[in-house]
Amino acid sequence: MNQLSSSFRELLNLLFTNITRISIPTILGQLVKVLCVCFVIWFSLSHYREPVNELARTSLTLLTFSGTIICMYYSFSKIFSEDLLRGAWAALCGLAVLVAIKSFVGNTIDELIRHPEILAAMSAVCVASFIIQRVCANISKGFETSKEVAYGIPATRIVKHPTRQDRVVTAAHEAGHALVCAALNPYPINIQVEAKYFRDETNSLGSVSMEWEHLLVDKTFAEWDMLRFLAGSVGERSFTGRESLGAAGDTFQWRTIATAYLSCMSRGIFFQNPENRLELEHNEHMLMDLYSEQIALLETFFEINAQVHRNLTENLLEKRLMTGRELYVYFDEVQFPESFPRCTMP
Repeated sequence: MNQLSSSFRELLNLLFTNITRISIPTILGQLVKVLCVCFVIWFSLSHYREPVNELARTSLTLLTFSGTIICMYYSFSKIFSEDLLRGAWAALCGLAVLVAIKSFVGNTIDELIRHPEILAAMSAVCVASFIIQRVCANISKGFETSKEVAYGIPATRIVKHPTRQDRVVTAAHEAGHALVCAALNPYPINIQVEAKYFRDETNSLGSVSMEWEHLLVDKTFAEWDMLRFLAGSVGERSFTGRESLGAAGDTFQWRTIATAYLSCMSRGIFFQNPENRLELEHNEHMLMDLYSEQIALLETFFEINAQVHRNLTENLLEKRLMTGRELYVYFDEVQFPESFPRCTMP
């Protein structure tokens, strides 16, 4: 009951209190999707025809029962995980698919029973199409053009859907990565920030993506880039007071850039291929000194911009996906510590 009350309050808060934060294109996009699903339901119901065959009618009855149970299960599973809106959307989409399938079967099953060769041909086409789709999907994964530059993968239990706490941590993490991009001049046009409400094949709960036009990286950009990878975990700690284990990938990326940065003698001697324990320990001290320095700089950055980061986190938590100009409003409010690297892009 408490979960239902919390979900209901969240829905009211979204609809009435924070409606001004949602952009008009986002509202129109969601409205178009709902109208399209409602049209599918209306069209399918208006063209439904009861089959003559007794076995077909019984099968459709069983389909209606099982489909309704499935829709209710996924809808209520979302509601009880404090995601009322997604639960309602799951129910509506499930209902549309159920009604469409039932209408299609009702209009074709009698003819297919009289001509089983048509059913066999349709089945072969469906199987072949599925195989082609899977092959193309698997191949395309190796040729992604957009670069996922920062993942937020908070440590969670092995569950299907993230909890409210998971989503808050993810939003704070990704908002932290994004806010550092305000140091770029001009702002990146194709930046996209996402805080997901479900886990996909990437096993990530959020990401910040953009593309770079240049292959060579200068010293200032490298200093900014390292801060960008560390900003997710510092953003989490600034917003929630805690830090998840979701920054493991970010830390690995930071270490890769930091090693290249120090190898160019940016901070003194750094051994690219340490040959003994002394050289290895020297490198570790260099890396940790740089890490501590950048963490301290980011803590100052988030202290100065605490309210901006909070507003961006809360908005991202609601919208789930923000791009381009939606983020510039927050970037314009960002203030930087004196030593924070600023990058001017050609």
